Amino acid sequence: WSLNIGYLFNNLLPARAGEAARVVALRREAGVPAARGAATVAVERAFDLASLAALMLFVAPMLGASRIARATEWTSAALIAFVALLVAATGSAHARRALSVAARRIPFGRGALARATAAELREGARALRDTRMAAQVAAWSMASWIVLAASYYAVLRSLAVGSAGRAAVLALVVTNLVQVIPASAASLGVFEAAGRAAVAAYGASPATAVSAAVVLHAVNTIPLVALGAVGLVRAARLRARRPAPTVVRRRRSE
Repeated sequence: WSLNIGYLFNNLLPARAGEAARVVALRREAGVPAARGAATVAVERAFDLASLAALMLFVAPMLGASRIARATEWTSAALIAFVALLVAATGSAHARRALSVAARRIPFGRGALARATAAELREGARALRDTRMAAQVAAWSMASWIVLAASYYAVLRSLAVGSAGRAAVLALVVTNLVQVIPASAASLGVFEAAGRAAVAAYGASPATAVSAAVVLHAVNTIPLVALGAVGLVRAARLRARRPAPTVVRRRRSE
């Protein structure tokens, strides 16, 4: 439900404000402290984008050699490399010590509150260090992208777009990668431009490509807004009975 609330605010407000709303919703829904929730959201986005990039690279040989396909392939490879470096750095004790030393040099980076915040951030990023948890997160992320790719395919088939399967995968990757950059509410305009370019790469006319992009955006937005509204009402009702936040205590040896 916190994820749906985040999507709701991303679709209503600019600059991806839904990520902050998701942290607040996590606290209300499950008593997750803000620092841990922020780290959890960041890790979820990293896994989500890495799974999308992996899907792109897996099907890249079937997508043809258009300029947008090649650019998306290189972007996906760079994204996977970045996430791999992030995971390696998180699992490195030396890197963690270096970050701790750097954090202590920041104003207000000392004291019990700062240590507790650092502990919560580490707990929120645990999926980057826990192999079993990472595998589960990656599997669910990939499954969600495959389901969404199927919905893109259904939309493009209904509009009689040629090479609907290839266009669906490329449009899926391109439209979601461009949404990483904070832009207008619901990435209005940015989504349509990216979707039109992806569909047009397979020979669709400009009018058909624009129509496809608009319908794909509606399919992506309307259900999430509805679910987010339900989640928001549900979160409001949890106010009186939400659990108290669980704080991760810092070990003496750290």
